[in-house]
Amino acid sequence: MKTIILFGANSTIARAYIRYINTEVTDFKIVCISSSELSSSNTEQHFFTDYSSDSLAKIITILKTKKIELHQVVIFNGQLHNQQNMPEKKLEEINQEYFSQLMQSNTLTPILCLQSLLPLLNHKTQCTITALSARVGSINDNKLGGWYSYRASKAALNMLFKQQR
Repeated sequence: MKTIILFGANSTIARAYIRYINTEVTDFKIVCISSSELSSSNTEQHFFTDYSSDSLAKIITILKTKKIELHQVVIFNGQLHNQQNMPEKKLEEINQEYFSQLMQSNTLTPILCLQSLLPLLNHKTQCTITALSARVGSINDNKLGGWYSYRASKAALNMLFKQQR
């Protein structure tokens, strides 16, 4: 059976996508991977991860033994702000810890998710891989400035996922 893997599956957008798949698309197995506990469902298989390379590798090893037919991967991981910090409006507001946290969650985590999938992919695999980004991660679209940490992390994500032609 064709399989859809959803990283960051506990986000609001991911849960809405899961509802959509369950109501509109019936011929797919859904694998949800998240750092948060997910509610149980008969239609999805859930895996808990801390998004370390080791944790992701263990999950992918389990999936590889099941000989899944990978059809789609969506990486929903990302963060705009935290309890202590909101997007910066001025250069003076940049905070090193906040910047590092957003680079980790918005850039490094999605690329580690992609890296973990390599054992499931081969030249015969027809699989769509999507990482949610943001328009504000576009250098060309930065007309207002601000949101430095978020913009930088999403621009880095966009560059890492840029397809070579």
